Amino acid sequence: MLPSTKFVTYIINEVLSKIDKLLPDEETVELELLKVLAELTTHCGELENPQDKLQVLFNRLIVSTLKIT
Repeated sequence: MLPSTKFVTYIINEVLSKIDKLLPDEETVELELLKVLAELTTHCGELENPQDKLQVLFNRLIVSTLKIT
């Protein structure tokens, strides 16, 4: 199986970081995307600038949590 590194990078950089603009008020889509991302990361190789990608993911999770409460 090929690593999903490029796809994981794309999802984090281009989709998660802009999901509010792409799909406002669509928590279900965001949750499903996060589930897929979690599955893909098990096949992911080494990421460039992993701290930056983790920051985007962390910020997204915080925003999602604040929307729920």
